[in-house]
Amino acid sequence: MGQRVVIGVGPDALRAAAVLSTAGHAVTLLQAGPGASGLVHPDLPQNTGRMRTSDEVRSVAEQVFGPLVEAPGIGRGIQLAGRTWHLPLRRRDAPVFGPAAWRLPLAMGLIQARKELRSSELSGTGKEERSYRDWVVRRMGEPAWRLLLQPWASRRWGVPAEQLGAALARHHHAIADRGPHQVAGGRSQVSLEAAEQAILASGGQVRSGVRVEGIELKGDRVASVRLAGGEQVPVEGPLWVARGPATVLSWLPEPLREPLERDAEGLVSADLLVLCLKGEVDGLPEELHVLDKDAPFWGVISPYGIKEYALFLSTLRADQPTPDLDGLARESAEAARRLGIGSFSDQEPRLERLVEFQPAWTQGAHARFHRLVNLFEDHGIVLVGRTGAFSPLDAGGEVELALALRDQDRPDLRGVLRRIADPPARLDDLRVSLRPFIQQ
Repeated sequence: MGQRVVIGVGPDALRAAAVLSTAGHAVTLLQAGPGASGLVHPDLPQNTGRMRTSDEVRSVAEQVFGPLVEAPGIGRGIQLAGRTWHLPLRRRDAPVFGPAAWRLPLAMGLIQARKELRSSELSGTGKEERSYRDWVVRRMGEPAWRLLLQPWASRRWGVPAEQLGAALARHHHAIADRGPHQVAGGRSQVSLEAAEQAILASGGQVRSGVRVEGIELKGDRVASVRLAGGEQVPVEGPLWVARGPATVLSWLPEPLREPLERDAEGLVSADLLVLCLKGEVDGLPEELHVLDKDAPFWGVISPYGIKEYALFLSTLRADQPTPDLDGLARESAEAARRLGIGSFSDQEPRLERLVEFQPAWTQGAHARFHRLVNLFEDHGIVLVGRTGAFSPLDAGGEVELALALRDQDRPDLRGVLRRIADPPARLDDLRVSLRPFIQQ
């Protein structure tokens, strides 16, 4: 089979290229970051290290990751007022949840929201929900939005919370874990090496530190990729890209790009900053959401199977510089002690910046995204990976998406994305409450 090209900036591109190679294609991976994975520290897991793979994709997934083993569900919690609360909240904890001054407003807001929901269910009427705020206030009350979720959401997704859409709230707060979890038996770095070997074994190649400057068309289809320095890399078949849709649009010729530039500006995909520190993780949930607005991080991850280390998560806009590592480590270790999260050392920290890793579904982003997808599909450009699909896919979801597109010369990108990566279209769950609080 002929040479295929995959463009990326992180491990999702490596995994997509490996899936393509399992069909016998020789794949050229053009990776912007260092090494095949695009990571400075490939031994650090992405998020908790868990994934979900269905029986239909398991065999291909194990060609990409190596052997998978079953893992228990993810333990979650929130940090608030100097205390860690495991989720879901126990009923006896509800009266003492949060700062004392917040408890009555939160309770009254929740009671009022419950009354209005019961009334709407009896009358058969509803309210239109467009924003993240609409979704939260309807279920938990206005105080829960103002005191808890508004400041946290702004820090997590890198845009003012008032701009976020209801689909984002629905996905992160209403969708429970579905099915069992798996983890790569060889851990993160070994699984990334397995993906690279799958590419090389099929006659492909990995080029790292590559900067793409443009996409050249022949007729209405992609013909080549133009790199910094003027080199042209020929493309056979669809061009797979694991980069944010706004970045992909910037590579197209101006006559195609200009009508959709406003749409691209409305799609926000910020960078995730991951700081690894050694310290006390016993007793911490594996996924801790930090609601203290003065913290330099919005979340803390205790990866599955890795003892004595935690990952501190923060979000940066693309135009923000990466902070000084030593200063960030000291600030984060001090904040962890002050907030009651635990004692961590600021010695020998490690820092990873995952580019375009945090897709934010602002109001109207869904329609804007699909207008760009229509353009890309018309010209043989296939969006893959978490960054390309503009969706918080885990590693198993990335493989499922790539496998659905692998054997199509003219992939139905819209149909596949709608099935696998779109914000979930489902009957709304009006019974979501403050007690579970955060499901994902």
